[in-house]
Amino acid sequence: HYGSGVGGSLPSVSGGGLWGARVGAATEPWRVLGVRAMPGKTDRRVSIVLIKDFPNLGYRGDEVEVRPGYARNFLVPEKHAVYATIENRAKYLVEKSADEVAKLENQRKAVQADKIMEKLEVITFKELCTDENVLYGSVTAKHIQAQLAKKGVEVAESAILLPEHIKEIGDYEVPITAPSGTKFDIRISVVKRG
Repeated sequence: HYGSGVGGSLPSVSGGGLWGARVGAATEPWRVLGVRAMPGKTDRRVSIVLIKDFPNLGYRGDEVEVRPGYARNFLVPEKHAVYATIENRAKYLVEKSADEVAKLENQRKAVQADKIMEKLEVITFKELCTDENVLYGSVTAKHIQAQLAKKGVEVAESAILLPEHIKEIGDYEVPITAPSGTKFDIRISVVKRG
């Protein structure tokens, strides 16, 4: 019978033993307490590679670790990420390095554009006008953009903050946001043609 002998042993946990638990309850205490989580399983993580920039997680091409359910139920089905297999790592890390090269090239162009904009004193337009100095056409942000492009500065039309089209002869200060984000006030001079 149990519990006899020198040093004795604990009563059996099978059947109606110590707590009425099943065999193995002594080695798996969470079964006795009715806890559903397996110890050591709550901190499991899976590696994923982000396909898009994702707030609070990382940028496109980053390999991050998340909980399996988050990856399985949201990130992968919604095409925000893929599992970090050898093929996916290679594919997205190559794309990330190409993106980084493009970013560096854009930064270089932005610095170069800033240097040109600093030296730029005036952009002159020669236009036809009436005797009252009213232009037959107008000077628009698109015209200014084209003149800047000729000088080596590529800016979006929306970066030229021209409140309204220029319709008269004269000098105008026009704020322009360079590709780097720096704002410059450029003088636009509209003169008579001929």
